[in-house]
Amino acid sequence: MAEGLTFKRCSCRDSDGKALGQKCPKLRRADGGWSYRHGIWNYQIELPSGPDGKRRGPLRRGGFATQDAAKDELGHVRDLLALADPREPATRTQIADLINRTLAETETLPNAETVRRKIKSGQHLTEEITVEQWLAEFLNRKRKIEETTRRSYEGHIRLYLTPYLGRLRLDQLKVSDIALMFEQIEEFNDTIAERRADTDPQVRATVK
Repeated sequence: MAEGLTFKRCSCRDSDGKALGQKCPKLRRADGGWSYRHGIWNYQIELPSGPDGKRRGPLRRGGFATQDAAKDELGHVRDLLALADPREPATRTQIADLINRTLAETETLPNAETVRRKIKSGQHLTEEITVEQWLAEFLNRKRKIEETTRRSYEGHIRLYLTPYLGRLRLDQLKVSDIALMFEQIEEFNDTIAERRADTDPQVRATVK
């Protein structure tokens, strides 16, 4: 995997008005090191090929006041790319797509822990899916399970998970959403118990 590099650029121009970029002589000291006072820190790193297999342009980011700041963000990019299993190039491609899209939309990098969780749970990194869609895919992948276990899964998904959580986006699912589901189920069960204990046969009939 490409390690990337940090470097300095500036906005100086030559006599023809052409930007000098990294070629400005003021960027380097006499000993060859970077100038302390001139230029802005940048980084560059090669990203995996696109979905079509074609090489994509390197990721370049600038505007950092210090080299450490540029190195920190470069390290974040490397950490994101390292989340993909080397045997799954498609995941690396998705991570690269996600990095580019998130930077374009928010000027920040994706959260590494969120990406790790999505990869672990088998989510597509650049497609927004609901809990209901993910549960359907979950069942489809569970090919080698006992039929009784499959029926149990299907029942819980149909009766509880989909009605209470299905409409939510999977990447936005929170512990509080699950807690609320259990509260609503308990309230529903209490209502059924009350109606079954009612002396009115018509009320009891509503929960048969």
